[in-house]
Amino acid sequence: MQWSGLIGIGIATLLFACCISVLAVMLRWRTYLQAVAAIEGRKYIHINGYQYLCRTSAWISNLLLPTTLLIGITGSLFASFYLFPDIILPKPLSTIGVLFCIFIAPNLVVPGLLYDLLGIILVDVPALATFNGSEIEPKQALILGLKSCIIGPLYNERRFKIGPSPSLLMLILLEALGLLHCFRLPYLLWLIPLLAACANIFYYTIGSRHIIAWTTRTIPIEQSPWASLVLHIDEWIRLAGVKRQDIRIQTMIRIGSSNGAISDLFHPVLLLNNTVLAHSDWRQQEALLAWMIRLVHKRFPTTYIWLTSSLSVISWTFLAAGAALLITFSPHHSQWPGLISPLVAIILTYAITLLITRKLTQHAAFEADRFAAELTSDPLALMVALHTQHSLNTSRSHLPPATRKRIAALYQLTLQSNASHYWINEPVPSLLPFSFEEKLLTTPLHQAELTTFPTAEPINIISLHDYKTKKPNTDEAQPQEELLDDECAPE
Repeated sequence: MQWSGLIGIGIATLLFACCISVLAVMLRWRTYLQAVAAIEGRKYIHINGYQYLCRTSAWISNLLLPTTLLIGITGSLFASFYLFPDIILPKPLSTIGVLFCIFIAPNLVVPGLLYDLLGIILVDVPALATFNGSEIEPKQALILGLKSCIIGPLYNERRFKIGPSPSLLMLILLEALGLLHCFRLPYLLWLIPLLAACANIFYYTIGSRHIIAWTTRTIPIEQSPWASLVLHIDEWIRLAGVKRQDIRIQTMIRIGSSNGAISDLFHPVLLLNNTVLAHSDWRQQEALLAWMIRLVHKRFPTTYIWLTSSLSVISWTFLAAGAALLITFSPHHSQWPGLISPLVAIILTYAITLLITRKLTQHAAFEADRFAAELTSDPLALMVALHTQHSLNTSRSHLPPATRKRIAALYQLTLQSNASHYWINEPVPSLLPFSFEEKLLTTPLHQAELTTFPTAEPINIISLHDYKTKKPNTDEAQPQEELLDDECAPE
């Protein structure tokens, strides 16, 4: 009877957390309807409605997982106080394991998965069709969402920014953690972070191509509406060691992200986000593509992504173990200092490594910015593209400090004495106006203009660039291969 009561409380707690998830999805759905009504009433333009929905969705998503975890902890405390005195368990570690398996692990994962899948069907797919013109079917999006729930979505499509994304793999690791406590095997806890790290390394290296093909909808760039971009990048991708078929357009199934992705450490795959492509002109698109190609040439992003993600999984695993230990806290437990010390050590290690990774990432971003500006001779396009990416992720007008520094560095390039070869006299077409240093850098973007540039295969790269940009083909123009060789030389 006591065990059935414990399981009943666990099921009730999980159902309550799932109800919270459903309410959160309904709140997002209501926000979507409000945005559509505001657009139809001409209070918003499409991009403003999309921004409002993304901001509300991010706020709700960031609150959901802490809320469901708190519900799980509350349910375990209730069961501990009222039921455990009548349940015969051999050791305190078994008590911890039972509480963790029944309350903590399910409430940390299952409500998040339910929220993600319902959100795709009720909010994300309709919103992407309304605001971005996406043609993905709800059934196909649901199938991709179910597949991504097994191992988690790609890092550029993660809905939850706090902690790892809920997935069945995460649930298995957490349940295994609880079972080790149940069977009084705490000395094997190191297997959990090891398995998590190995799975993450596989996820971002040799398995990334298969994961991309299985969990996302992508098409080669030459088969997409943006096929004309390939006319100008053949030399770039050849010198960067990237194949044209490895540059693909990713159809998003979740709103709130306009970032691309670079996967596979050994044979990079570039994923261009169709959301930002649909809201930008070819100058911005070309600048962003050149920026990603530079990162690929440096082999920078993938290494730091899986390193940071692995440390995140390890840290959250230990944090989950710490939460389970806190449930049965007693000041008389002499082993507490020995249990808490490794937890604090791993959290500090993760924090330090994350700080170093962010610094190195910022340095690589600045270097790639300069390279893309030199390669395209269009620093203004990259400045506006950074603003467009930020605008599609949030409705806040203020740029993050790191992005503002990058834009300021690009603007300084246009002020140099040797900046005559830059294309700085023509404003960049953009959906949203953008000014920097009291200078308007944009002109209104008309969607029909996105398909006006040529589609024939070029014979001469420089001539194509001059044709597209309408710049004179001067003898002083620097060959593209020379520029790439100079820029890509070891520092």
